[in-house]
Amino acid sequence: MRKIKLGVAFISSFLLLFAFGFINSAKAQENDLIDQEQLNAVESALDEIIVKVNEQIEEGKRDISETSYVPEVNNFVSIKFSVGEVPKSNELMRAAAASGKQTFRAEINGVSFTHTLIGDFTYSSGKLTAVSKDNTQASGFLFSHDKSESVSKLDPSLWQIKSTVAHKYLGVVGGLTGTGYTSYIVMNLYGSGDARLERANYNSGV
Repeated sequence: MRKIKLGVAFISSFLLLFAFGFINSAKAQENDLIDQEQLNAVESALDEIIVKVNEQIEEGKRDISETSYVPEVNNFVSIKFSVGEVPKSNELMRAAAASGKQTFRAEINGVSFTHTLIGDFTYSSGKLTAVSKDNTQASGFLFSHDKSESVSKLDPSLWQIKSTVAHKYLGVVGGLTGTGYTSYIVMNLYGSGDARLERANYNSGV
């Protein structure tokens, strides 16, 4: 069974990095290993969160945050999701009741990194007209972050935006093993001005 290194993003870890140096911290990560069974537990927790998030979207909620404790890794994972309308003047609202511009945000917090998809899209008469570019953000001081993003126009009224980040361990750990995680966020955007979270998870390896 393949095992991968885990860096835990607690304040204590942050202080340790600056007190003893990054290389010593990276070597210490060798004592914190996640196996495939633990990773499966994390993915299962994220899948359950997605169901809860989409249930709240269907209820009309527009600012959602769900967190789950994963005992297998003794840590929390969470997903945040929000959609908000960009304000328009009263005249514009009267002239274009079936059109608008919406902001979107989806965020997945792993055990040691964060992957965020944030941007906006415009719609008119039930069709999508534009979506912002370069919407992917990532953080986590133990990693480098290689980001990619694409938009698939499945239908005039349905576009799908896919965001992927390869989080590779820095320093000794990354140089010797090339270990890390790859995280994914997939969101559907609709000509009605709605959005839905289709995928938010991560796998081992980069």
